[in-house]
Amino acid sequence: RTRDTVKDHLHELSLSHRLLMQDILVNANLWHPDPKILTADYAFEGILGIPPPFDERTSKKAGASVSFVVCSDGTIQPITRAASKIEIKKAFGRGSEYGDGLPVVFSWPVLPSTVQRTDFECVLNTGRVVIPDG
Repeated sequence: RTRDTVKDHLHELSLSHRLLMQDILVNANLWHPDPKILTADYAFEGILGIPPPFDERTSKKAGASVSFVVCSDGTIQPITRAASKIEIKKAFGRGSEYGDGLPVVFSWPVLPSTVQRTDFECVLNTGRVVIPDG
């Protein structure tokens, strides 16, 4: 059996997820002649996948910072790096609750459809190995 790719299941996913997974690279950098992971660092601890109600209060309670910006129409809007459980599911095709982020920087462009969550294993400080939610 061949390995399923995200491309094989695009018709089942949300529009947001399909757009993220398109094999389009813009302003891509080449940092090394060979493909490799340059950095991968834990970040966004516990602020990805906040269950309803998703608002300033629940974002702060989860540990996210919230800033306020004045928009061109004069309204003041909160902005945060936190994401709701619904937004995570729409964007990545899978839900996560109070998840962490692990930004990964590659040495050269990677086609989005070729990278899957199951390609990564995280070793916890307990020695337990887990696969990311999304």
